[in-house]
Order: sequence, then C-alpha cells, then structure tokens
Amino acid sequence: MSWAIWLVTGIGLLFVIGLPLLIWRSHVTKDQPRPLLDRSRVYTATVRFSSRTSSYDESAVANVEVEYVDAQGETQQVWLADVIDDSWVDRFPVGSQWQIYEHVPPHPTPRVVLTEAHEDVWRCGFDMRTNRFGGGLSLGGPAGPGSMFHQRPRS
Repeated sequence: MSWAIWLVTGIGLLFVIGLPLLIWRSHVTKDQPRPLLDRSRVYTATVRFSSRTSSYDESAVANVEVEYVDAQGETQQVWLADVIDDSWVDRFPVGSQWQIYEHVPPHPTPRVVLTEAHEDVWRCGFDMRTNRFGGGLSLGGPAGPGSMFHQRPRS
C-alpha cells in the first residue's frame, strides 16, 4: 500500500473513533447540572484578588478571588462564580469582605456565590468552568444587579 492509502485510512479511523467521543463529551458537558447552593451556612470571604474583565465579551470569566474558612476549619481560596461587572469591580478591593454560599456537592473546580445580601452588585454572567471537562458552564450577558443562582428553586 502506498502512503496515501495509509493516510486516508488513518484519518478515517480518527473520524470514526473521534467523532463519537466528541459528541459524548459535548452532551456530558452540556447536561452537567449546576451544583446546588448550600444556603444553610453563610461564610464571610475576604477578597484576595480582583481584576477587570470585559463585560461585553462573549465568554465571561471569573474576576474576583476570595478566601474563607469552610465548615471543616480549612482555609479555601476560590473564585466567585458570579462574574462582577466592570463598573463594580472597583468595589471589590483586596481585603474587602463579602458574604458567600458554597455549592453542594463540591464542584470539581470550586466556586462560591455572593449571598442575597449583595443583590445590588452588578454581574455580567457566571463562570462555572471545570478542569474535568475543560468547557463548562459560563455565560456572558447584559450586565445587571442580582444573581441567577438565587432564582433557581431549591431542590
């Protein structure tokens, strides 16, 4: 056989094997449920880092990192799932404190959410990306006050 036939055969095998894997991965990522909030406990988190990001970007990214002590007494350093709008990022200086909820069960890449006490904070999306699947749940959108996480029913 010539090299061209081997090349076509190899590409065909990659297509036959790779396409079902890509389809499976997209369905698993898309159908992955958002973790529920544990509203039974409110934590006080301290901002470790905040940066500006474009609110008008198609893919919102976490832009505020916080530190808090969890129920087991361990210090956690995580990103807010709420993507804070550019007009509000200056209100998240390093050292400022905010009330947060954790997700249950813990997310592969932990994220926390601002509580209802901070409904006035403008957000431009949320970021629940995971290391497990690469993509994940993230959304950019029109900026506005409130969190989409608080509008979900408790189940």
